[in-house]
Amino acid sequence: NRMLNQIEIKTQERDRAEIELKNLNDLLEERVRVRTQELAHANKLLSLYNESQKTILENLPYGLMLINQKQQIIEINQPALDLLGYQKDELQNTKCSLLGCNGNSTNCLLYSDELNQISHEIQLRKKNGDLVTALKNDSPIIYNNETIILETFVDISQLKETEKELIKAKQKAEESDRLKSSFLSNISHEIRTPLNSIIGFSQLLSITNEFSLQDRSKYQSLIRNGADELLALIDDIIDISELESSQCNIRKSNLKLNLLIDNIRQKTETIRKIYNKEYLATQYNIAPDLKDLTILTDQKRFTQIIMNLVSNALKFTENGSINISFKRMEENELLFKIKDTGIGIDSKYHAHVFERFFKIESGKNKLYRGSGLGLAISAGLVELLGGKIWLESEAGIGTTFFVILPIDSKPIITRQRAISLITDAINE
Repeated sequence: NRMLNQIEIKTQERDRAEIELKNLNDLLEERVRVRTQELAHANKLLSLYNESQKTILENLPYGLMLINQKQQIIEINQPALDLLGYQKDELQNTKCSLLGCNGNSTNCLLYSDELNQISHEIQLRKKNGDLVTALKNDSPIIYNNETIILETFVDISQLKETEKELIKAKQKAEESDRLKSSFLSNISHEIRTPLNSIIGFSQLLSITNEFSLQDRSKYQSLIRNGADELLALIDDIIDISELESSQCNIRKSNLKLNLLIDNIRQKTETIRKIYNKEYLATQYNIAPDLKDLTILTDQKRFTQIIMNLVSNALKFTENGSINISFKRMEENELLFKIKDTGIGIDSKYHAHVFERFFKIESGKNKLYRGSGLGLAISAGLVELLGGKIWLESEAGIGTTFFVILPIDSKPIITRQRAISLITDAINE
């Protein structure tokens, strides 16, 4: 009996164990099923997260790259590829130096002992070799248990161009303000001086008749000179305004060059008297082949260019001479030079002499009058006529202005020359 009881107890224990084992197995299967469902859900969420992350990265408004410690590009987004002109497989695992990133301790974390964020401008090289200005930001991050560089950059080329335009606009505004101040300073002085002469001597002549005929003639001449100066100043202001507003008209006609030169001689003598420079030698060198020449040009502007340069030479020359020469360069080009032995111009000022209101004083004890418009007007008229103007000068030695103007030329056939040609033809 005892043995039977023991067998029965063992059987019952076995049954209970089987039941417990079955229950545990069922519980395990349930847990596995639940965990499987949870894992599938987690994988689905992770996939969605990765897709969302990728979508975000690919739609960022700036380029993004991940660079490892070997300076290799391990990840790059589409905006960066679009900016640089590459395909992804062309840059994956390549050196970032391919893009022109010549790193150093000041502009790249890979070369720095301190892993701090760095921002700076950089010139990135595109696939076609062009350079693009970008604002780059480097930040250290942990990726797969490794410290790498998260690099973002945005194209600022357009911003840099805008910045340049703003700087130019600022400089232009400052230059305009400077020119306005210079204009007011120069013009107020240039107007006041001849006006004082006109008003003063006019009042003097009106007060009394006791002046001799010679004195009266002298004062009247001073009044006329003052009026001429004012008229010339007004003409200069009108000319520079017309040139800057593209309203200056050119009226060409056929002119005898020798008559133009004679007119220039007469005007030069008048200016010599005004400047009290009659003691200066004035020389003319005219090439022989120019004396019987008719040219097509604007008489007023042609003469104005030369006389502005001659006037300038006389004004700044105290001793020596003025040399005016004319020479034919090409078939339809005329070169004339105005050379003086005056104060000269330092080379640092050569680029500015044709600017409006630009003036150079020889020293504190010498003041040269003038509006500062003559050379600017001459340069503008030369350009309008399709020519070129430049200078050679050395301080203390003198200055030479060169002007080349295009001309449609033909020889003058005088009556005597025509008779001679006809006679020769008959004799032949």
